[in-house]
Amino acid sequence: MHVSTLDLDWCTRAGGCKTDRDFLDFVVDGRPLRQRFEPTGNVGVLGWGLAEHEAITRLLLHRPSELPTGRVPLYVCADCGGVDCGTVAARVEETAGRVVWSDFTFEVTYFYESEDERVQARFQDVGPFVFDGAEYRDVLARRLAQVAA
Repeated sequence: MHVSTLDLDWCTRAGGCKTDRDFLDFVVDGRPLRQRFEPTGNVGVLGWGLAEHEAITRLLLHRPSELPTGRVPLYVCADCGGVDCGTVAARVEETAGRVVWSDFTFEVTYFYESEDERVQARFQDVGPFVFDGAEYRDVLARRLAQVAA
């Protein structure tokens, strides 16, 4: 089983007629994860916004996802930072000392009753990614310490 690496790197989404946004992108196995979901225009949940602490605690599985599907938001609307406009999300699970990101989707939360309606796209060619649990937690804990400082 391949164990992936996780890192964070600063990225800028040029807004064009919308908001320019600097954010931290997830880098998996040396490749920015956002590139695998183009052209959503969404930005990472880390590096900007008031909800960064909550995003990290969700990624660490210390609090439940805000999405009704249980997936954890990775990329959100670059303008409002919310999930209602559409979010790229993944199942995040921990088992046997590993953290697994799988079942990547683009989903919206407003107006839709069922998961079939909320999920607008499934990224079946992305993941799953298996991370060493200690290394994964270390990357996110370092960012959490920066946010708290």
